[in-house]
Amino acid sequence: MGNIDPFRLLDLPVLVLVKILRKMRFVDLFILAQHHPALKQLIQTEVKRNHNYALCIQYHGSLAFEFVNLKEEYSAEFIKSEPKSRMRPRHRVYTNWELGKSNRFPCRFRQSSPRSVFVTHWKDPFKGARELYKGINDLFSLPIWKVQVKLDCIQGNYKPFFRWIKRIGPNIPKIEVYGKNVDFQAYTWVMEHKGTLNVDVQEVCIEYGRWVSVDNLLAMKSKNIAIIRSILSAEDLNRLLHRFKKGSNPNLNKLTIVYRPDWFPDTEECFQGLNLTEIDGEFNEWLFELDNGDEGMIAIVNCPDEEEEGLQGFEIMEFADFVSKEELESLREYSVRQKEVKIKNEVGIAGNAEEREAKMTREQREAMNRKRRAKEVSDKAAAKRARKEKKQREARKRLGNPFLNPDYFRELGQPIFQEDYSDDEDDEMEEDDVEILRDEQKTMKILEESEPMKLKFRKFLVWI
Repeated sequence: MGNIDPFRLLDLPVLVLVKILRKMRFVDLFILAQHHPALKQLIQTEVKRNHNYALCIQYHGSLAFEFVNLKEEYSAEFIKSEPKSRMRPRHRVYTNWELGKSNRFPCRFRQSSPRSVFVTHWKDPFKGARELYKGINDLFSLPIWKVQVKLDCIQGNYKPFFRWIKRIGPNIPKIEVYGKNVDFQAYTWVMEHKGTLNVDVQEVCIEYGRWVSVDNLLAMKSKNIAIIRSILSAEDLNRLLHRFKKGSNPNLNKLTIVYRPDWFPDTEECFQGLNLTEIDGEFNEWLFELDNGDEGMIAIVNCPDEEEEGLQGFEIMEFADFVSKEELESLREYSVRQKEVKIKNEVGIAGNAEEREAKMTREQREAMNRKRRAKEVSDKAAAKRARKEKKQREARKRLGNPFLNPDYFRELGQPIFQEDYSDDEDDEMEEDDVEILRDEQKTMKILEESEPMKLKFRKFLVWI
């Protein structure tokens, strides 16, 4: 086949030209639209695709616009803004077209099937990214699907970026913020200025929850919420409990807020205005009435696995389904004074527990029993880890200073420090327990209404 002579695209019939444009990729269309206003207008009006794109910050402060096919969650096209410091001599190729207020900037086109990458170089890559976004948004009008930010690569210049993101996409579905060895103030600033953390999903677990405010908690509409290492004050918790009493989150099944001992708030101040009624008995338990007529219960209890870590918790629990008197009685096994607070919303618990259980189907009863058994197995595993960590701490304390004890490193080879270490107490963790736990995890994954998404911070995890 002979060589084909070049020809003008605009000389083609409009229908033929539109078909050609619809076969082209986003990167090709973006570059083509910068060369002629007629082509740009034709792409804007005739070329439409059901795609979203994600905006990602990548290494050393470079920014990338990633075009993602949501049906396949597959991306093969990028438009990048990189600093000029990363430009090599062979990359000194300049555009002959303007982009916003910028004229003739260095660029390069990398194409390797099926990936297509258009890289631009700027003195200020953030300024370049804003110009690129204006061009992309003007041409394709695609919504932003996801933002990924690696804080340790921005080198402290995160505030202008998040202000810009908040302005152009206040309702972005997914925002992922992560990074190693990042100042905690950066995370706090990001969460405060990103906007309210609106979460309407099944489960949220925040392991390092110092940044979580009452407004964040009230905005979450999840069934299970766990905030570890919180610093909420007694006044904050009192406001939260009153909002919970008024029914701020009718979907809530369980809310756990765990503190370090030095941050644990005064319980009397936390419960002020709740009109508690003390339950007669040897345990510290109270009842209070919710505004919708249901009853809630508060009990000061101690969880052994959290005690090993030196953590005290404040837990709010609402069981809207499958609550029995036996489940409530099981709380008293660990009941002590001044350790952890649990609040249970016992919806219709008095008098009709047997009636509700009688109405359950066989599948519902099996699911309830499976959950109970999985909880028991999970508690066994937590207790096993706690025993091992306690023995390791005692062993290290006995060994003392490694510079003064010549046998220190030899002693570190003893069985207690090995991964496969076990003792007689750990025999309770049998193989069938492990299988039950795995089976429950698989079942819950199938029954979930939405797939979980992990939002990772440094030792910070949000399950959504």
